[in-house]
Amino acid sequence: MTWEINIIKALQTMSNSFFDAIFLGITKFGEEIAFIAVMVILLWCYDKRFALLMGLNFLAAALTVNILKNVIKRPRPFIGDNSLSIGEQTHGYSFPSGHTQTAASIYTTLAIHFGLRKKRIWFCVLMFLIIVLVGLSRMYLGQHYLTDVLIGFVIGTVVSVATYYIFSLIKDKEEYWALLIIPVAIVAMAIFHGEPAHKDFFVAGGVSISVALGYFVEKKYIKYNVRQELWWVQIIKVIFGAAIALLIKEGLKPLFDIWGVDLFLGTFIRYFLVGIWCSLGAMAVFKYGLGAIKNSINQKKQAANN
Repeated sequence: MTWEINIIKALQTMSNSFFDAIFLGITKFGEEIAFIAVMVILLWCYDKRFALLMGLNFLAAALTVNILKNVIKRPRPFIGDNSLSIGEQTHGYSFPSGHTQTAASIYTTLAIHFGLRKKRIWFCVLMFLIIVLVGLSRMYLGQHYLTDVLIGFVIGTVVSVATYYIFSLIKDKEEYWALLIIPVAIVAMAIFHGEPAHKDFFVAGGVSISVALGYFVEKKYIKYNVRQELWWVQIIKVIFGAAIALLIKEGLKPLFDIWGVDLFLGTFIRYFLVGIWCSLGAMAVFKYGLGAIKNSINQKKQAANN
């Protein structure tokens, strides 16, 4: 562990306000918000099946990382030396790096789909560079050791490649296979619920269960064509849909605190509702709400032309 501390200290020899700001910005590419942003754009505007692939890939890797974190319970580098931490200290345990796993899950999948498949080597290099920089930022900021970053990278990459390959085999029945994550999430929540650090299992559990159910129902009954809209309608969809998701996630939190709702139960409910909105509710609103508005506008245009 001493040699890994020395690596962090070596990186921090160039620490100043400029580099601190740069690496604090880079590390956000491996945060939950980055995954959510990519996920909703893919889900609402590009390809629902590919978005499901991305989501299940991320959740499988995240569950793996959180299980390892809470079994191994490796303290973060700054626990023994608070001066190592730059910026806000990350909660939970150190091994493996969740930020690096998130980055690997997102950008490896994007590299395969938009890079390798279309022979865009430059895009693959760009995605790999982002992953490396996120991992480097976690060490520079004193939040992780090198081995944390390396294992996070391996988990995110391996699960991404495996998930992409599996989806190529199951063809058009992905909505049934997605349901398999539900018992996995339930078992993980049943095992890990004893300390605040276990909250992440209920985040993953709420999202995975709701998205699996929501995707299944949407594909069977709503059947919204996400790519049929004009570019400006797509932007409106993302802004409106993300605003509602944020309202559910953050709006319920203070209410649950006031009402004294259990931390794990409240977390599960909030993220379950976010997942249902993103995978089912938003699709219904986009199809029937926006559809009705578009039909009304078209009818007025036709009436004016006549």
